[in-house]
Amino acid sequence: MVDKPELTIRRRLVELVFAGEKLLKKFNENHAIDFQDRPECVAWMFSVVNLLEVAMPSGNRYRVEAQRLLPPADATIWPGNLANVLGILKSANAEWTNELINTLEFHFVGLAFEDFLRHATVYNDSDKKLEAAVLASAVLEDTVKKLCLKHNIATEDKTLDSLISALKANQVVGKVKAERLRSYAALRNRAFHAEWDAFDKRDLRQMIEGLEELLEAHLK
Repeated sequence: MVDKPELTIRRRLVELVFAGEKLLKKFNENHAIDFQDRPECVAWMFSVVNLLEVAMPSGNRYRVEAQRLLPPADATIWPGNLANVLGILKSANAEWTNELINTLEFHFVGLAFEDFLRHATVYNDSDKKLEAAVLASAVLEDTVKKLCLKHNIATEDKTLDSLISALKANQVVGKVKAERLRSYAALRNRAFHAEWDAFDKRDLRQMIEGLEELLEAHLK
């Protein structure tokens, strides 16, 4: 059975905290890290930064600060460098443990939906209207539902139009964005009824770009 992404990341956080504490004990704080120990230290720091880049959204304070602390290739590494990165990692791990970082699921969903939209763009540019419309329509419906779940709006037995109305009523999206979402829903309905002449490449492009903006604003 494959672990959920959040469980995999939580386990890796714990592993890296343990590895960092073990590594730091090897060194005297007043002495630079020797050449033979440098690869292990660099590998650990890059593993930490890589994990935070995967787990945290762009601009997150843990991610940004850890990136800043990565030493240049020719720079001397001091135990204090390791200690600073370890401190950031411990803080991130504590928030995971206390479930204060609770946006991971939506972050991963946003990335997956972005990938679907990239495929839809390729199909649309290749004049494959059916494939592009099916992918974009699936992303539309799932994105609206995920946004509702994120904001504790019930989705069961609700139509797409009623969910869009609920997002507007809860001020998740404004009037203009709600109207755009309804226009995308109308295109989706035409696609589901095989009304291919009722929309064109430009309509699909606007839908795909609008969904990309929505994902960037709410699910990343």
